[in-house]
Amino acid sequence: MNNPRAHRIIFFVLLLAAVLLTFRHGIDTKMSYDGRMVIYNNPLVTAPDGIIRMFQGDFCEGCRVEAQIGLTLGFYRPLANALFWLEYRFAGTNDAIYNFDQILF
Repeated sequence: MNNPRAHRIIFFVLLLAAVLLTFRHGIDTKMSYDGRMVIYNNPLVTAPDGIIRMFQGDFCEGCRVEAQIGLTLGFYRPLANALFWLEYRFAGTNDAIYNFDQILF
């Protein structure tokens, strides 16, 4: 088997299997309070039009952090929130899906 493409595919599959085996206990772990606040307790993530508003403001605008501490954080991370918005459509409040994605990233 002298096919370089096949070697890369096999290497990738073995690497992915090793990563998932190493972090398998983290997949079923309950998400922290901060994680729940940023992801599925965030009105920008749960709102159907939230993805549009994510590109217009602070990363934590929907987390209510600014109201709690009286400060604008200035984080502009629309791609992270857009990923959370998309994941929420499939996973809802299933922590295992979010944890699995974090392990892959």
